Amino acid sequence: MKNIITLILLLSVAFVNAQNPEILRFISSASITKQIQKTIGDSTAQYIIGKGLNYDIHTLTLKLKINTPVALTDAATTTWDNNTSNVATWTMAGSRTLSISNDANGEKGTLLVTQDGTGGRIITFPVGDNLTGITQTTTANSNTMYTYIKIGGVRYWTASLK
Repeated sequence: MKNIITLILLLSVAFVNAQNPEILRFISSASITKQIQKTIGDSTAQYIIGKGLNYDIHTLTLKLKINTPVALTDAATTTWDNNTSNVATWTMAGSRTLSISNDANGEKGTLLVTQDGTGGRIITFPVGDNLTGITQTTTANSNTMYTYIKIGGVRYWTASLK
C-alpha cells in the first residue's frame, strides 16, 4: 500500500507541476520513471505532461512486486508465481520440486521453508539454478530462509537457518 501511495504522490506532483518548465524537463528526461522504478519496482502506469492546453500521455511499463508473503500450496511440484509476490512461505509435507515463474533478471526472491513434523524433506530446485554452498536442512519443524537474485537467467541462491 505504501508503494502505491508513493506512486500516486509522484504522479500527482508531476501533473500539478507540469506547467513549470523545470518540472517538465525533469519529467521528460525520464527521471520520474527512475524514481517510480526505485519506489515500486515494475508496473504499468501513466502520467500526463501539460503543455499549454494540450496534454501528452506517457506510459511507463514497470513490473510491480508485492512484498506481502504468500503461502505456497504444497504439492509434488510446488509453483511459486512471482507475479503474486516475490516473498513466499512453504510448509513441506514431502520431498518436492519447486517451480518458479514470472521472475525477471535482476529480481530477488525470498522463500521461508518449514519442514513438517516428520522432517527429512528435500527440495528439488529448478534446473539451472545455482545452489553452490547450500545445504538443505531436513530437521523436523525447522525453518530455512532461502533467498535468490536472478542474473543472466540464473537464480543464485543463499540459505540461512531460522
